[in-house]
Amino acid sequence: HARGTGIAAFAAGLFSGQSIGVALGSPILSSFGFEILQVSSAILFLTLGAGMALLLSKKQSLSM
Repeated sequence: HARGTGIAAFAAGLFSGQSIGVALGSPILSSFGFEILQVSSAILFLTLGAGMALLLSKKQSLSM
């Protein structure tokens, strides 16, 4: 059951993330252009990755 739940959660995150990304990105694209959308997406993606790495390192240090 855990594997099925994991796959379902992944699929839900994937498809809802795409929908939310298009809904948020289209007004930015219309107003500011592709370059601003691309740069802001890259900055947000790097920030998300850094935040997740920080949380994982804290979790690992607490479990030791």
